[in-house]
Amino acid sequence: MPNMKAKMHLTLIEKHQGDTSETLHFSAVGKSDAYPENGMDEDNTFAAFTPSADVTMLITNPELVGKFKQGDTYYVDFCPTGEAIKVGSAFEFELDQPVKISISGEQGSIIGRAEYKDDENQYWLEYQAADGRAVKEWWRESSLEVA
Repeated sequence: MPNMKAKMHLTLIEKHQGDTSETLHFSAVGKSDAYPENGMDEDNTFAAFTPSADVTMLITNPELVGKFKQGDTYYVDFCPTGEAIKVGSAFEFELDQPVKISISGEQGSIIGRAEYKDDENQYWLEYQAADGRAVKEWWRESSLEVA
């Protein structure tokens, strides 16, 4: 069950004739300036595991065209299609349960959860990032495992 969470920077938006579509160009995050002395921040954590990545998407969905902003950063979840989204399923993790983020190995506790009609469950996780920061962030169920 190889799952991966990437952090991608939107480097270029190509608008197409008639403004009914656009091509989005993403690259893996990285710093153009120096990292902190200890080498750790969130971008460096992702860059250490995915130092190079490029994704290009042609968007034709009228609900999405024009909604992305060049220069913004996005998380992208990759998981096998057989496991992609368990819609309408019971929660896999309980509140206060210790869990581990699959991609980074960081551990924390579930402090909230959300169920969606057309998407997989998500969890509000409180944990200490690799660089020592206290973090509260939403994670998809497929990105977590029992600690």
